[in-house]
This record gives sequence, C-alpha cells and structure tokens, in this order.
Amino acid sequence: MLVDIISIIAMILLGAFVMLTALYLAVAIRKNIRVGQQFRKNFAIKLTAYRLHKMLSALGITQDEYLHQQPITKIMQNMENCQQCPNHKRCDTELDKNKTVLLENIEFCPNETSLRQVQVATE
Repeated sequence: MLVDIISIIAMILLGAFVMLTALYLAVAIRKNIRVGQQFRKNFAIKLTAYRLHKMLSALGITQDEYLHQQPITKIMQNMENCQQCPNHKRCDTELDKNKTVLLENIEFCPNETSLRQVQVATE
C-alpha cells in the first residue's frame, strides 16, 4: 500500500517535471526565434548602407535571398570587403549606368565569388 502511494507520487512528480521542461523549451525556442528575427531585421537595415546592397539588387538577388543563403560571418566579410574596396568609382559607375548588372561585368568587385555563389543558388 505504501509502495503504491510512493509510486503514484513519484509518477506525478516525474510527469510535472517533464511538462515543465517541455514548457520551458517551447518558451526558449520562441524567444530564440524572435531574437533571431530581430537580429536579421537589424542586419538587413545595416546592409542597405553598403554598395553591396545595390550590387545585389542589380544582379537580381533579393536581400532576403542573400541573407538566407549566406552565413552571417560571410556577409560581414562581404560588407567589410565592400567598405575597403579600392574600386568604388567603377562600382558606382557600373551601378549608375545599368539597372541590371551581369556577373561577367563585376570582375572588379572583391565579392564577385560570393555573389556568383548566391546567384547560382537562386537560379
């Protein structure tokens, strides 16, 4: 009789522990998704300050595709490459004279390889 009561109490406690753990995980996952979405939104805003944003548009690559396909570290490297690029004038000229740019015409861009990968993946 005492063993049955102890077993029932143990099962109730174990069940409560499992339910609390599942609830905690659901809340943590939801919070992580919200934080990730906010980070991505802020990162997208930051990206618009670079010529890289115009280049993506000219190549027919949407910002969402780019952010989705490239790791954040790679995007940050591309932004750094863009900022330190010695070919700003040529880049501006290409982007100003053409609404769309072909990959063959961006050999001057330090992000050419990365942009090729993204464009191939989006086709």
